[in-house]
Amino acid sequence: MQYSEGLKVSIEENLKRLKKLRELNIEPYPYEFLGRIEVKEILENVEKYFGKCVKIAGRILSVRRHGKLIFYDVYDEGNKIQVAASYDKLKENFELAKLLKRGDIIGAEGELGKTIKGELTVFADKIYLLTPTLIDWPDKWFGIEDIEERYRKRYLDVWYNENSRKTFEIKVKVIDFFRKYLKNLGYKDFSLEIPLIQPIYGGAYAKPFIVYVNDLKENQFLSISPEIQLKILLVAGFNKVFAITKNFRNESIDVTHNPEFIGFEFYEAYANRDKMMEIVENMIYQAALEILGTSKIKFKDYEIDLKPPWQRITVYDALKKYANLDVEKMSDEEIKSELVKHGITLKTKEFNRGLAIVELTEKLVEDKLIQPTFLIEHPIESTPLCKPSRKDPKLVERAEAYIAGIEIANIYSELNNPIIQNELLLQQAKMRELGFEEAHEYDKTFVEALMYGMPPAGGVGIGVERVVQIFTNNYSIKEVMFWPMMKRKNVSEAVDILTNLTSK
Repeated sequence: MQYSEGLKVSIEENLKRLKKLRELNIEPYPYEFLGRIEVKEILENVEKYFGKCVKIAGRILSVRRHGKLIFYDVYDEGNKIQVAASYDKLKENFELAKLLKRGDIIGAEGELGKTIKGELTVFADKIYLLTPTLIDWPDKWFGIEDIEERYRKRYLDVWYNENSRKTFEIKVKVIDFFRKYLKNLGYKDFSLEIPLIQPIYGGAYAKPFIVYVNDLKENQFLSISPEIQLKILLVAGFNKVFAITKNFRNESIDVTHNPEFIGFEFYEAYANRDKMMEIVENMIYQAALEILGTSKIKFKDYEIDLKPPWQRITVYDALKKYANLDVEKMSDEEIKSELVKHGITLKTKEFNRGLAIVELTEKLVEDKLIQPTFLIEHPIESTPLCKPSRKDPKLVERAEAYIAGIEIANIYSELNNPIIQNELLLQQAKMRELGFEEAHEYDKTFVEALMYGMPPAGGVGIGVERVVQIFTNNYSIKEVMFWPMMKRKNVSEAVDILTNLTSK
């Protein structure tokens, strides 16, 4: 088998290094390294630790050798500190210091001080090898330039790309903030109660992933949304509920879509769409203040102010304003003509006026909604789980939240009339027969639950990754997912080399 010569030599040399380490009675894979101080803690409290012995650990990303003095740049969760290893201090331990290289995880003990150039440094009295690298790491200053390689080897990407590490740190903070914000409002977290494998899927227009349950001998579905389960919790008497879950939709992959994503939904009994809009705009505003330190953010070429209140505009008014289309006065034939003009093909075999208006809105309006905006009053065909509008029964009391042209949230005055819900789900079943694969399944168990009585309620679904995209100025959703969906590639030249070298 032919291998990349440079990679093969690298692994061979590192395996020889392992052998040499063991000859020096050094175990390259110790069980633990207790008592360390995080580098972040030291950097934030330099006066507390300066002149004292500290114990740190991290990964070497740079080595500078000067004879009997070696400097390492050691990184611990993105925080850098310099370690100085000198023969005068280490004596026999200096043999280990000479063998260390970029990519190794090490520990160091010694006095915290500064070099002649004023750089904060741990002057090591003892060096420990905690995990050696078997593959030579790319140079810190060049990193990984291939985008696909970055996504497949995200563990390297976050070491070399500061923006990538920052993105995932912000993502964790956003999720934590949302959870904390709702709990402070009295919401209960039912995230772990939502079944991810379900006999009937629902809660959104989406194609499901099908899974086979061996013991039941039937197909079931990966959850596309926790909406139905959270509404049943309202029937059960829990007034404020939320879930942060993985959702699975067998749909296209693009800059704002990934078939597996984090869904965040919350429902409040006795509330409505308008109250939930206020919660959404205030929660995202407060999240930006706490996490980013400002409500004014930059996304692409836009400067966006997240401060409430956000703009509210109806679907019909938005089409007038941004597309010069007065769809209320247009005939079906005129709307069909606009579909052809803009290259839009409906997902149903027969023309559906409401869905056509939704498609025109997505094509002609959404990317114009730059400042935070709630798009309200949608055609009833778009949303079978929402109450009819009080202003027009052909519309629903719904809102979509947009920032920088990206839809980040869906908000309803939730439908709780089982008679209407049953009729709408029957209509959805007919739409499926007409070729609309994303239409809802007819869910009799949900309708039966509503027959026992669900209180009036407001509900929200937020795309967490899309909020993170906007907070971190990332154009593609792949940049905010540690494992974005990609074609399977169970190939590793490095592992093949390792197998070949160690199985002899």
